[in-house]
Amino acid sequence: MPDNESTYFKLSPSSPSSSADWQLTPLPNGASDAVSGQDFRVSFAASEQLMAEQQKRISALPANGAEFEVKRKSDRICFAGREIVLQCAPDERDERLSLLKDFCQVFSRVEILEKQTFELLKSAKEDSAWTGRVDQKLLPDYERLSVKNREAINGRIEFAQLKRSLFQAEDNSDDEKLFSELVEASGLEERVELLDDEIEVAEEVYGVCIDRLSEFSYFWREFQAEMWIIVILVVELVEFFFDIALQVK
Repeated sequence: MPDNESTYFKLSPSSPSSSADWQLTPLPNGASDAVSGQDFRVSFAASEQLMAEQQKRISALPANGAEFEVKRKSDRICFAGREIVLQCAPDERDERLSLLKDFCQVFSRVEILEKQTFELLKSAKEDSAWTGRVDQKLLPDYERLSVKNREAINGRIEFAQLKRSLFQAEDNSDDEKLFSELVEASGLEERVELLDDEIEVAEEVYGVCIDRLSEFSYFWREFQAEMWIIVILVVELVEFFFDIALQVK
């Protein structure tokens, strides 16, 4: 690979439905190849001059996510949204690309869970009114609230798996120190801790909603059954007294 040229790669999920398995593929047309969705474009610069050129290129792009940088010895990694610029010794390129693949996989999963949790908290704020009072008007919303409750539970499961994946990726990395520096620079640990609190809030809101609604639903069915029994008894009493009245005449 010539030192006077940048090499481009795409980091992306192996399939649109999977965020847990990522792949690295070359981009033959470099910066002109489209990168969208969860994908990252990695530009490998083998010299300071190429690094400066790539930084100038990505700085001119519209803001599209987090921006951070890690420098260490001959290594330099710059993130600008979905663009990554990597500078390192050519014989260490593949090792660094593998590290970036593992990091971006976890990073992207955090982003996805953040978006899902943000939307869940928006609806939880509106639905929190039902944690204090419940009446029959809410019964048609039972299924919708059940779906939200399942989303909160699934968010907790994804959070637990994500936290384990982060620790495993760091422990299994060929360069644990560099991986840790990327985690620190990106604020991933703080973002994961914040997710823990946010998911807990959603769990509390929808857990209370479903518990109270389940109790009220049971009460409402019992109440309706008792009312029907009373109606039937009243009808029978009316018929009884009507028959007596006819006999007296």
